[in-house]
Amino acid sequence: MPERKERRSEALAVQGGRGEFVPDTRQLLFLHRATELMFADPLDYERTLSVLARLAVPEFADVCVIDLARADGGIDRVEAYHHDETRRALMEEMKRRPITPGGAAGPGRVIQAGTSEIHPSVNGELLQRIVRDARTAEILGALGLSSLLSAPLACRGRTFGALSLALCGGGRHFTEHDLRFAEELAARVALAIDNARLFREAEEARLRAEASAAALEKAADFGQQLLGIVSHDLRTPLAAIKGSVQLALKRAGEDEALAKPLRRLASSADRMERMIRDLLDFTRARVGGGIPLLVRETDLGKIARYVVEEMAAAKPEHPIQYQLVYERGLWDADRMTQMVSNLVSNAAQHGAERAPIADGATFT
Repeated sequence: MPERKERRSEALAVQGGRGEFVPDTRQLLFLHRATELMFADPLDYERTLSVLARLAVPEFADVCVIDLARADGGIDRVEAYHHDETRRALMEEMKRRPITPGGAAGPGRVIQAGTSEIHPSVNGELLQRIVRDARTAEILGALGLSSLLSAPLACRGRTFGALSLALCGGGRHFTEHDLRFAEELAARVALAIDNARLFREAEEARLRAEASAAALEKAADFGQQLLGIVSHDLRTPLAAIKGSVQLALKRAGEDEALAKPLRRLASSADRMERMIRDLLDFTRARVGGGIPLLVRETDLGKIARYVVEEMAAAKPEHPIQYQLVYERGLWDADRMTQMVSNLVSNAAQHGAERAPIADGATFT
């Protein structure tokens, strides 16, 4: 593993501090493999986290720890893995030890602050700042930690956990480039956990609807259809697409000819994610919660142009003839995008094969 340290130092020099993170080939392959793994079975994220820890160790670290925050403010250590079989009993014991939220350093502080931390060198003073009970400090000392980093698990503006990696002995130390890699990995872990929670919430909503079948029969049927769409047809492949597109954008660099369609694909994926949220909104509306509207000043011409360009790329066999007038007004941008998209999609679907799509009116 010493050669790994040399490669990381070289990558850090190229990056120049906290600029854009560019993973090396080994890290890129690992991120791709981890993304596929995490979204293969979105409902069983606990098992997925366990497999992920065993992939990261000893590939990038000697120890991998994953902590998740509870609704009551406590912290659960859901995974703690060491590459050395003789140390795994200690890891299991540490997994059962209570974790103090907050603190001066360590996963508790990362979860509370929502920011990463790296400790290239670990000493007794640092261990005392991380833990407050003597037994946990004794376990960490027995593991012989030489370097430590933690990255927050955050999604949709909320931090709900931390991914921590550690090196043990041998004079090896993490670098800033290693921390950036851990942050990239943590972002994908957070997305997988968030998706799994959404799936479970949708399943719980479906079960509640079935329990009140007499009064909410239609809502229950809708919830079942929604659950099937979200869990099997949309979220799983969408998450994989977004992860792959972001990686491809990083690799594209200054190649604008390649980056432009990738950005359009990323934008389309973001809109698909909003559409999925809309499906959840409709679920709430069917059970009496109403559909929320986000009305703000928006240019309808820009909305229409985005939809038309997206449709032109998706259905090149239908040339689209249109004229746009850019005019600002108060609209819900997502709802208006849905409306324009439905109009153009219906024209493509029901019009004559290879016939041009004409607007017949200006978007104003």
